[in-house]
Amino acid sequence: MATPGTNLSSVFSNISVCAVCLWATARTFQEHRGAAAGFFLQSLASACFLAPTLLHSDGDSFLSSGTWSATTIGLPLLAFGFFWINGDHFTANMILSVALLLSTSFDYMTQEGRTFAAHASYVVSSLGILMVSIFTGNGYGVFGSLGLGTAGLLFSLKAEKILFLPLEVAMNAIRAASFLSFSVALRNHQSDTE
Repeated sequence: MATPGTNLSSVFSNISVCAVCLWATARTFQEHRGAAAGFFLQSLASACFLAPTLLHSDGDSFLSSGTWSATTIGLPLLAFGFFWINGDHFTANMILSVALLLSTSFDYMTQEGRTFAAHASYVVSSLGILMVSIFTGNGYGVFGSLGLGTAGLLFSLKAEKILFLPLEVAMNAIRAASFLSFSVALRNHQSDTE
């Protein structure tokens, strides 16, 4: 059972991810609107994770499908932005098309299938951003991708015993730093290609 302090730290960590993503949305809107939409969807996903905690409910089907769609489309939109700015329009369109097809299949998947699909979308998008960042020498993009990979690894290992704070708080702190890094990376990537 979660303590009130744990719930409060979880709420604040989700708010921090939401705030960072909203700031990144405003900052990258002029460079690439697709990436800005990706940041905005990530902020919506964080806000949707807050709703059941704040309302003391388990959440309804609409909320869970909205969160899943925002999660499965948000990060691929960021990858879309990196590939598009780099000039690889085919890969950018392919990543976005697969993410959109995946997000429409929510009602046709089991819970395990949804979890696998969300993780697959997360991993493929993060690796795509990592590849573009390595080939263009964008250190912020590499840092952000490695941060998201670390957060995913902590989740899959269920690393509560080795952390000094709750797993969700640690993951949200890493995700917030990664999204902040992606925002800087996109701005540097855009200025390098001009």
